[in-house]
Amino acid sequence: MSLKQYTKPYSNTYQLTEKDAQYPGSKQADLTKVLTLVLTTSDAHDQAVKQTLNADDYIINDQQTWVITQNRMVIHQWPEISQEIKISTYVIEANRFFITRKFVVEADDIELMTLFFQFAAIDFTSRKMVRLNYETLPELLDLNAEIKVNFSRLKVPKIAQKVSEKALKILPNDIDGNQHVNNLVYLRWAYNAIRERLTASGHELTIVEVKFGNEVLWGHEPKLLNYQSKPNEFVQTDQIIYNKTLDKEACHIRMTWKKEK
Repeated sequence: MSLKQYTKPYSNTYQLTEKDAQYPGSKQADLTKVLTLVLTTSDAHDQAVKQTLNADDYIINDQQTWVITQNRMVIHQWPEISQEIKISTYVIEANRFFITRKFVVEADDIELMTLFFQFAAIDFTSRKMVRLNYETLPELLDLNAEIKVNFSRLKVPKIAQKVSEKALKILPNDIDGNQHVNNLVYLRWAYNAIRERLTASGHELTIVEVKFGNEVLWGHEPKLLNYQSKPNEFVQTDQIIYNKTLDKEACHIRMTWKKEK
């Protein structure tokens, strides 16, 4: 086995239970719980490949770790509690700084979600992005050429209205193994802030796009800025996680909601 195993689908299955629900009694699974399983599958695939290689042949070293830089998720059908879901992943693009993975979430051979995540590596000490191991990278450069993803250049539209602004509280469990606020916490903050407003008007979340900027650490003061387009069949929400401590944008999340018929 070599790094080319990254380009072949790797799958795990998971049983969704009541603890994975959006809220008590909901039949729909919480989005961040599903995404946690998506990243668990990614980690398992990465470790399976790493174990077959010498340390010098792996893409990053032990002082470095993977972080997500941006992603795009399309929800075809919302995963439901009691379903057994299958999550598959493989790498579709690679260069000296980034790799992009495709994920498919399915149940009973029906595709529920299609996701694309772009990863970079950072050094634990410097907290800066590093180059991937270029000696082994050529094995990944000729990938699945027919599959491409264009991540949006996220910017709040001029016509969007600012609907709210709120301070965010970082909890101890929000900090992950990379010693910063977990990326999925940003999505939880954003989704929970607007879910009731959009679902009350009959809209269902269909697309999520995320661009990560600067990390938020324990002790920082983040706030959430919510923007929304004029409600119609489709509603676009743009949400900014702003780090007041660093005076920098930490994350931009764009969601597209479609009115149910």
